[in-house]
Amino acid sequence: MYFLHYTVMGLFGRKIQVNPEDSIAWNNKGMALHELEKYKEAVVCYTKAIKYDPENFGVWYNKGTALTHLKKYEEAVLCFDEVIKVNPENFGTWYAKGHALDLLEKHEEAVLCFDEAIRLDPEDSIAWNKKGISLAKLEKHEEAVLCFDEAIRLDPEDFDAWLNKGHALDLLEKYKEAVVCCDEAIRLEPKNLHAWNNKGVSLHKLGKHEEAIACFDEVIKLDPETDVWYNKGDSLKKLGRDEEAEQCFAKAKELQ
Repeated sequence: MYFLHYTVMGLFGRKIQVNPEDSIAWNNKGMALHELEKYKEAVVCYTKAIKYDPENFGVWYNKGTALTHLKKYEEAVLCFDEVIKVNPENFGTWYAKGHALDLLEKHEEAVLCFDEAIRLDPEDSIAWNKKGISLAKLEKHEEAVLCFDEAIRLDPEDFDAWLNKGHALDLLEKYKEAVVCCDEAIRLEPKNLHAWNNKGVSLHKLGKHEEAIACFDEVIKLDPETDVWYNKGDSLKKLGRDEEAEQCFAKAKELQ
């Protein structure tokens, strides 16, 4: 695959040598670099393409996604805005803008973008999940759960939606329901540390400390260097197993 992309870059490089103002060739070279995760070089190519054809809004979108990979989220948003000015009915651009805004911690604006994306494609489970994540960051956990529910309705095998719903329910102090969601997440990804840890945390809050410890042990089995040792120690302490708890706290401190 890498060989193919380098071959393609060579082809478009030759086209650019013949015609340095060939916007399509610059864009295509940028896309090949993008696929190779060479985002800085890709942005240079997209910028050249825009210089020679500022009305090619596919290039603006490509530049925005590359800038997002480079964590230049404000610049990315400006690129997506250029696309939206001309084509406000494009699902992908609203979604990409929402994602960049969420990473800028502009969660209210992100929600508005995800709303536009959902208006354009109400059957997209990932957009519902992303809206839920932004709402959760705004501490609107009940609204977030509704979004995660919609994502799950559309795709019952969506691991992220189950995990995120479980976390939101935990924050709403609905611990039993949170455990059910974690179980679904674990069914889908049995080696996911976050799912096992989150289940353990909710079980701990339910006073089911033995079961919580079993979950934390699963995390430790998967990654002994994880920061779950404190959680296990806390559950052991609740059971009066102070010596074992102190060993866990010591391990947690050692890993800090």
